[in-house]
Amino acid sequence: MMGDREIEVHCYGSDLDTTLVLNYYEHQDEVNVCLTGDAFENMYGHRLGAGHAGGMMGDMHDGESEWEHHMEDEHQEGDEHFGGFGMDDHSFGFDFKIMDEGNPYTLRFQGQKQ
Repeated sequence: MMGDREIEVHCYGSDLDTTLVLNYYEHQDEVNVCLTGDAFENMYGHRLGAGHAGGMMGDMHDGESEWEHHMEDEHQEGDEHFGGFGMDDHSFGFDFKIMDEGNPYTLRFQGQKQ
């Protein structure tokens, strides 16, 4: 945990060793993550929080989950997201979009909490 709705995740394995800072949002039995800071702005074309009034979660209503609220206020239909936590099995999955000599591919990280 790093601060208000931010988490630092260290992903490592035979093909990957990187640390991410992500925003997290509860939704039923999972916790979904989204990019934050400059990465969010570069991906979606606006600053995180631009759609919120009263703080990041201060304008929630109608029994919506944190994730539903985030999606309604910050995203458009078709916006891509890359992973999240499975709370029942303490797992984390994340898709990394990577370019290799001009060829895009996806590297899927799947890990367990230690």
